[in-house]
Amino acid sequence: MQCTIFIEDLRFKCIIGILEFERIKTQEVVIDARLEYDDTTGFIDYAKVAKLIKKSMKKKKFHLIEDAHRFLQKKLKKKFPEIQKIKIKIAKPSIIPDCRVAVATSRKFDS
Repeated sequence: MQCTIFIEDLRFKCIIGILEFERIKTQEVVIDARLEYDDTTGFIDYAKVAKLIKKSMKKKKFHLIEDAHRFLQKKLKKKFPEIQKIKIKIAKPSIIPDCRVAVATSRKFDS
């Protein structure tokens, strides 16, 4: 059976960005992730997915959101090989006044 895991509103602070102040002070990010897999090929622990995302983002200190996307997609697929498709959205809610900016990507893996 095709299953989808949703991780929504995963909030934490990390270093992400290219501007000088973004490299010094942590800022809040909000991550939404959607992982599709066939449950006949294995089980995915969503708590471990959330923990891996948070730990990776804090440790790596990405310059670009797009780099974070690529890294997370590869890391999640390696840790959870049953994943068939990943969609990730990373938002920086406080970087621009009066709006919330985000970048979303999706990737489908060959079986």
